[in-house]
Amino acid sequence: MPTNPFSITSYLAIKKEVIDIHLKKIFGTRIHDLQQLIESIHYSLLANGKRIRPIVCLATYEAFGNNSTHAIQIAASLELIHCYSLMQDDLPCMDDDDLRRGNPTNHKQFGEAAALLASDALQTEAFNQIASCPYFDAEIKIECIKLLSHGSGYHGMVGGQVLDLFYEAKDIPLDKLKTLHTLKTGKLIEASVLIGATLAGKDAKTKEHLAHFGQSIGLAFQIKDDVLDIEGSKKIGKDQKSDIAKEKTTFPKLLGLEASKIESKECLRIAIDSLRKIDADTTILEKIAEFIIQRDY
Repeated sequence: MPTNPFSITSYLAIKKEVIDIHLKKIFGTRIHDLQQLIESIHYSLLANGKRIRPIVCLATYEAFGNNSTHAIQIAASLELIHCYSLMQDDLPCMDDDDLRRGNPTNHKQFGEAAALLASDALQTEAFNQIASCPYFDAEIKIECIKLLSHGSGYHGMVGGQVLDLFYEAKDIPLDKLKTLHTLKTGKLIEASVLIGATLAGKDAKTKEHLAHFGQSIGLAFQIKDDVLDIEGSKKIGKDQKSDIAKEKTTFPKLLGLEASKIESKECLRIAIDSLRKIDADTTILEKIAEFIIQRDY
């Protein structure tokens, strides 16, 4: 009897569900006066996100023949970091956005102070999720913490956000734009892949190829976001053409819309070439990479 063909859409939905189940369990309190903090956290954390970063982590771990059940808690740390970054990115002192994932942004719903403190709680809890995971030894968890802090901090996402603000309303060349998004978007996705490989106990050479994969799909992800800002539907869940309104330099602004799509396909080619240099079943990772440039939200 023939088996059903693999569906990346179904895979993503299944993994999103298991990650969401874990996310719902993380925050809780018996202190009544902290209820607004929990509401603010849940408002953003449990909104309809794609969960690409934790899913990439789990898919990498699975590529080496592992059952990912024990890795869910550590993978969830990546979503906590991603969500905290979105909440702060939306604040008036940064991008000052009104919509996120189809809903009013957190600070519009709860106020700036509540949004900032809730995002801080997400950031710090991310590292607790790794440190308290009972299924991996201390050396592996320390390496995961290093990877997450490197990918999300000065050397990665935070550094990229600083450049994003600094370059706003300025004309910058393509190499600077790529550097910005390699840091702001790419480094956390790269960390997702490398954390999955670390949990699987893989060697430095394998991680090097996977790092190139993560960097490439991170850049492809941002190019697609830039394209969707222009031609996406309401499914993207935020104000369209906001990059134009804020005078941000984007890939379509520098390259044009069609050339940007070609650039994202080249990133995909490089990503898949990197995967084919490692000894693993990378089918799902390849499908995720394809999904990133084909998605409409």
